[in-house]
Amino acid sequence: MEQLSIGATVAATYAFTFRRYLRILGVTWFPSALTAIASVWLFFPLMGRFVAATAARNPAVLMASVGPLLLAEALVLLVALMIGVGVTRLALGRPLRWPFFFFTLGADFWRLLLAGVLLALLMFVLLVVASIVLGIVVGLLTTAIPTGSNPAASATRFAPVVVGGVYGAMLFLMVRFGMLLPSVVIAEQRFGLGRSWAASRGNFWRLLAVLVATLLPFIMIGALQVVLSRGMAVASSEATQLAWSQHFIGLLSAYPYIYVPAVIVISPIYYGLFFGSGAFAYQALVPTQGAQVADVF
Repeated sequence: MEQLSIGATVAATYAFTFRRYLRILGVTWFPSALTAIASVWLFFPLMGRFVAATAARNPAVLMASVGPLLLAEALVLLVALMIGVGVTRLALGRPLRWPFFFFTLGADFWRLLLAGVLLALLMFVLLVVASIVLGIVVGLLTTAIPTGSNPAASATRFAPVVVGGVYGAMLFLMVRFGMLLPSVVIAEQRFGLGRSWAASRGNFWRLLAVLVATLLPFIMIGALQVVLSRGMAVASSEATQLAWSQHFIGLLSAYPYIYVPAVIVISPIYYGLFFGSGAFAYQALVPTQGAQVADVF
């Protein structure tokens, strides 16, 4: 069983992302520009109407907005998978047909998409089972360790156990099944769920550490957003929060000449770190497959 070197993998990922920034930009700029432009003209207006309907408590508009928003999210995920194919190929040393203009609907993309769908279904089933089991355990604990005359209040004390268990199971499955998946799909030409599970055996904590370390800048930004959001929630009313959300969405829509270039410039860093970490971890854990270079585009 190969033991992953956290430091070497993180260093290789950052070196790949920043030293080959222009090559990664060649993969990401067109799909990212499409996504950003679609967001400005379609997604942000939909979000604006959704927020306005939430503020006005208009269920008809809310329900009418759900379908288009889900479709927009699905399209964003498809573009992200497409970029993932290109960036992973670069990290694994595979050639690209057009190095500075990337768009693919080839076999790698479809295999990765199907593998992602299968992983989502597997996670859904396993998480439902985990939720049921944890719910039963909490129910037994509530009965065995009464904390008062109100059963609902007793159960609430154990709610973090269920929530933490479900999120923990989700994280475990995502790391074990998902982190190496794009590399397995591309390098080995298979759907790769079982292979990803086998290759990551004994390295869950190392893979998680690599993922956290490589995405640390974006994790810190996300944490800051959460802190600011909670601060706003405490300091202001729901109406004020919704008004601010509408204002922010309006700013993004009003300045596409700032938003679109910013997305294009940042996208190589995000996708390089995210997919690069999985590719270099795969090369370390499966050196024979990871070292192969073949034109399978």
